[in-house]
This record gives sequence, structure tokens and C-alpha cells, in this order.
Amino acid sequence: MSLLEPAVDGANTVTQCIRRLGVVSLLLLLPAWAGEIRGTIVNARGGEPLGQVRVGIVDTRTVVATAPDGTFSIKNLAPGTYVLRVDAVGFWLQKTVVTINDDADVKEYSIALVAEGLRPTETVDVTGDNFHPVEMAGVGDINVTADELRSTASVVSADPFRTVQVLPGVTSASNNDSFAEFNVLGAPFSTVGIYVDDVQIRNPMHGIPGFADGASISILSSDTIDALTLTPTAFSERYADSTGAALDIRTREGARNRPLFRFSPGMLEAHGTGEGGFAHKRGSWLVALRKSYLGSIAAVTELDVPSIGFYDGSVKLTYDLNPEHTLDLYAVHGSVSMDRTHQQDEDLGPNSLAFGKNITSLARLGWRYAVTPRFLLSSRAAFISEKLQTHNPSFQPLTGNKYGEWVGGTTAVWSWSPDHLIEAGYDLRRLRSSQQNNAYYLDTYNPNTIAEGTGLRQGGYAQQSSTLLGKRVHLTAGLRWDRLRYVGTQPLSPQASASVRVGSATDLQFAFGKYLQFSDVSNFGRQYDSQLPTQLGLTWYCWGSATLYSRGTHYLGAVEQRLSEHSRLRVEAFHREEGYVRGERPRIHGTCSSPFDPKESEYGSWHQRSRGLQLVLQRRSANRLAGWIGYTLNHVRNIVTPGVKQYPDSFYNYPVPLDQRHTVNAVASYRLKPTVSLSGKWMYGSGYPIPAWLRKSGSDYFWSEEPTYVRMPSYARLDVRMDKTFALKSRKLTLSVEVLNATNHRNMRLMGYDNYDPETKRVFVSMDRTIPLAPTAGLTFEF
Repeated sequence: MSLLEPAVDGANTVTQCIRRLGVVSLLLLLPAWAGEIRGTIVNARGGEPLGQVRVGIVDTRTVVATAPDGTFSIKNLAPGTYVLRVDAVGFWLQKTVVTINDDADVKEYSIALVAEGLRPTETVDVTGDNFHPVEMAGVGDINVTADELRSTASVVSADPFRTVQVLPGVTSASNNDSFAEFNVLGAPFSTVGIYVDDVQIRNPMHGIPGFADGASISILSSDTIDALTLTPTAFSERYADSTGAALDIRTREGARNRPLFRFSPGMLEAHGTGEGGFAHKRGSWLVALRKSYLGSIAAVTELDVPSIGFYDGSVKLTYDLNPEHTLDLYAVHGSVSMDRTHQQDEDLGPNSLAFGKNITSLARLGWRYAVTPRFLLSSRAAFISEKLQTHNPSFQPLTGNKYGEWVGGTTAVWSWSPDHLIEAGYDLRRLRSSQQNNAYYLDTYNPNTIAEGTGLRQGGYAQQSSTLLGKRVHLTAGLRWDRLRYVGTQPLSPQASASVRVGSATDLQFAFGKYLQFSDVSNFGRQYDSQLPTQLGLTWYCWGSATLYSRGTHYLGAVEQRLSEHSRLRVEAFHREEGYVRGERPRIHGTCSSPFDPKESEYGSWHQRSRGLQLVLQRRSANRLAGWIGYTLNHVRNIVTPGVKQYPDSFYNYPVPLDQRHTVNAVASYRLKPTVSLSGKWMYGSGYPIPAWLRKSGSDYFWSEEPTYVRMPSYARLDVRMDKTFALKSRKLTLSVEVLNATNHRNMRLMGYDNYDPETKRVFVSMDRTIPLAPTAGLTFEF
């Protein structure tokens, strides 16, 4: 037996080793059978899978990035409750609570990320077309999404009009970087209709009109906009009182879940938003505030620049009475002030602008009624107020302009067939406008002029859109009727467009439209001129003739080629004409109620014509490279109505101040990593004509007897930006670094004409440089 004992001990030893190896092997294999979280991350708008998105577990070091197809997987999770954190630069932070029940539990999710600037939501908004998300959109529409608003915004200011300025065919007014106003294919800003939630607002700007050395910015913040659509030519007849272009701005709702806040302190301004839900997610609120401190910086540092400051705030409330009825309230109020009395180099006289203040307010109440799934009725009521006051160094009034409206309107949309849509609307506007100008001479004589008027403005339209031949043909036709109290005619304006699919990815598009824009009602009411009593024996009087309205006619032809689901190439030719209709009425003293009767031909004795070509290449995707590049060739001229001529032939070939021959706009954005994105925008203009008959000799300008012209220097500007996000436990921090005019191109703006030498005919043209190379930075806190 003793011989056997060692053998038994050896067998026991082998058995123990096998058992120990089995336990170790089992322990090594256990993580392979532990829980797993996997899924797909998609864009909430359109449902596109998102690559380069960071997915992690809060309070751990577990972080992965999604693959190009948007998928992710986190394995080896023990049973328990976790907080899944999903974020990427340019998107709202998303957190989801996940419970792993046992070792074999696998949780799978499809998570929708929402671009910053959009209403946070947990659902996906699927659209049938990446470039035309609105069903039966106009053939010339250029729509801008919330992520494009973010990538094209400046760190200096969240201004949506700065985004509009880099759209194809658009330039800042006279290539002046300081102003947010813009021209569209040769049409000035004054002829662009701006509509906020179907309410036209005349001038939504912070700025002091007439102050060339100033600046302007929109009262609307990019953080409150869901999307905007610019139609440069042949736009729908739903848009009234504009002959140049239509800009449709849609404000967004607030989030209907927990409150969210974003705060961005910048170098020149600070802006923030707060939003959340109420009434068990049946309603939402959204509040946005902006405040600039440029004026404070100028005062503290004693800079020799005007002290300009602004503030604005907006609120939007939305509430669902039931699934069919929704109420919403939107209000925005802003004010800008200017003080230039501390400028040392300025010689301010009694008629010099020293102080200015401009206040703008808009309040809109809307009601949306889904009568049936195919019939939608929406109504709105709004109030608009604009007040401008300027003063000289002695704080005596120079100008005092006021404008206001009461607005009511309704729109009905009926999809009477899956491929046929009819739309009709009516607006009633009560307008009031007054303008006052004062001048001071030797502190004794105070000539002033006043114009004021009120009027009832009505308008209605009907439009039919149809899709035929298996969705290969899209036709739209509409007619508009307009009426103003003072005008003794009620013009009709037609519009029609067609889009024909001639291949698998090629569309031919055509459009025509006729438009009307009434003159300001103050031109029709009573007038006052302090110099007239000695001439006419009266103080107040009524004009016997006036410009009643302008007329615009647009033609558009385009070819659009879809290169892929995310890219397109578009080539278009456009032609537009605009002229003025004048009228006369009996000069009856004491009353201004009699209407004007149009007496001249529709376009008067002369009008303007703009025509050209445009090429646009665009890629729209939430992954990799996105953006557009557009080139526009444009000619803007004065032309004469046949049989009516007031000026020499050369006058009608003279390029008007809106004639910039070549324009290039390019925008690009790229998410390099989940936490880093790069973006840039480049704008080029060959130069606008100086609005005077001049000739140039060397660096000097001289008056010309003939309608020759000299152009401003060419304009070029490159802005580059980098955004870097940092993950905190329940917050998100984004650092933005931007360089304005990175090439330091010397862009000039026209300030005016300082002096004139009658002997040499030399004209002293004053120009000033706009933004030089300027690095900026800002932070955004999200919590």
C-alpha cells in the first residue's frame, strides 16, 4: 500500500491543478458573457447615421466612437444601472439610463442626436429630400438648417443674417462687413421681404440708419431659429410687399423635457438660452437673451470709436390644447444706442449725429388647427413697433421716425389628393408711419419736415401645387391681390413654376413671377414743411403726386443634377426687372383721404434690370465634409421704357451701385473628431460701383460730365473656426476659436465725399477699412 500512496497523492495533485485551471478559465471567460450596450446613432433631422460620435458610460473611463455607419458597442458590463452619454461637437448632449439585468443581457438602442439650435427631441424627423425638406418647395429655394446656421455663425455674434450673407448670390450691402443688411442677385435689402413665422417685419435690425461709420446686427438670434429659406427669384405669392427676394424665418419650439440652458460669453457680446417643457409635455417654453458690451469697452478703454451697444430678448411659448389645436406666442424686443461725443477726431456741429437710439418690438400670437389629416388652418395676430431717435451734440432732435402695424391673417392648406395641394391666405394690416427731420442754422433757424400717414393694407392669394406622371413633374401656379387705402387700383400678381425630372437625377426648372411693393404710407398722408407757410400760406398739406408702388418681374431657368444623396450641382439663369408706378390726385387742402390714380406707364420712364448666371455645388451631410460653393455673374443696368426718354443714351448703360459683376461664396465644415470640428467661409466680390459720376487718375478721383463709373476695390474675406468640446459629468463645454479675415485682405467701405474742388473738379472720396485680421474666442456652457 505504501507503494500506492505516492501515486494517489500524485493523482490528487493533478486533479487539484485541473480544478484550479478550470476556475481560472471560468473567471477569464465570465466577461465575455457579461452585459452589452449597442446601437446606432442617427441625425434627428433626416435620420442619417452619424460617425465620429462619442459614446460613453458616465463615472467610468469607458468611451467609444461610432463607426461610419453610426454603430457602437460597449461590452463587458456587469449587471447594474448605467447612464449612457452620447455627444459630438455641434450636437446637443444626450443621456440615457440603461439597466443591465444579468450577465447575458444585451441592450440595443437607436439614438437621435439633435443639432445645436434645434429643439431637443427623442424622435427622428425623416424628410424625403435632403435639399428640399418642405414638400412642394419652390424651385429656387435655398434652405438653411440649424447645423448650417451654427457652422456659419461667428463667434462674435449669433446673427442669422451673417449666414444669409454667405449664401450663393448674396453679399453684404456694398461689401461692408460692419452691416448685417444684404443684397440678393442685384436686389437691395429694401426690396427683400423678411417674414418671421408668416409675419412680415420691415427692418429687424439693431442699427442707426444714416450713420455710415456704424454697424448693424439682426434682432433675431440664431439660437431661436429652426430653419430659414431664401428665395432669390420667382418666389411664392404668399409673400407680400417685396419685389426683390423673400426670406422666410421659422422660429423653433423649446424642448419638452427637462430644462436645458446654454450660455455663451464672447469677446463683444454674451448670449444665452433656456428652454423646457410644462403641462406634462403638452407645452414648451424658450427664452433667449443677448447683450453686447462693446460700448462699455469703448468707454473704459477710451477708444476713439463710437460707443455702440445693444440688447435683445425673445420668448416663445407653445401649448397643445389637444392633438388638433396648438397655440403659440412669440415676442422679441431689442434696443440699440449710440454715443460718439467722446471721439476726439470728430468735429461735431449742430447738424451732426451724436446720439442715436433704435427700438424694435414684435409680438405674435398663433393658432394652428388640424381640421383633418389633410386640411390645416392657421391664424395669427401680431403687433410691430419701430422707433428711431437721433440727436445732435446739444441733444436737440435730428430725426424722430416711428412705424407700427397691427396684423391679422389666416392661411388654409388642403391636400385634396396625395399629389395635389391647394393653399390660400388673407392678411389685414393697419399701418402707421411718421418721419420727422430737423436742421439747425446759427442756433436761430430750425427748418423741419414731417410726413405721417395711416392706412389699411389688404392682400390675399391662392396657389395650387401638383405632382404628376409618377412624381416626375411638379407644377405650381398662384395669383395674388393687393390693396392699399391711398392707391386707387388693386393690382393682381401671378406666379408659376415647373420642375421636370428628365433623368434619374436631373431636373429642369422654370419659374415666372410678378410682384408688388407699396411705398411707405407716410408718403401718402399729410406733410409739413416749416419753409412753406410763406410760399403757400399753410403749414400742413397733401401731396398731389407720389410714387405708389414698385413692380418686379422675375424669370428663372435652372438645371439641377443630383450627384448623390448628399450632393447636388445647380446651374441657373435669372432675369428680373423692377420699376415704379406713380400716381396723382386732386390737391385738396385739409384732407389726404382721396386716393392716387396711376397716370404713367407701369415702369415709369426708366427702371432697372438685373440678369446673370449662377453655379452652385453643395454637399449636405452631418458626416465628413459639408457646405457649398457658389459663383454668380450679374449685370445690373438702368433701362428706358420704349417711347419715353428723359436722359442721354449713355445714362441707361450706366452700372447702378448694385452692379457687382462677380461674386463667390463658399462654406465648408468638417467634424475631424467627436470633439473637434473645423469650419470656414470665403467670400469674394469684384467690387461695387461708387455711386457718383467719377473718373480716376492715379489715386485721385475727379468729377465726370459723362456717366462713367469707378468701382470700389475688390473684396475678399476668409474666416476660419475651430470648435472643441470638453465632457463634464452632466454638462458640456465648447471652446470656439475663430480668425476673421485670416488673409488680412484690405477690404474698404465707402464713407462719403469729404470735399469738392470746383477748379480741378477733384472729388475727395472717403473710404475706411473694414475688419482686419482679427482672432476671437468664445465659450459655450451647456447644462
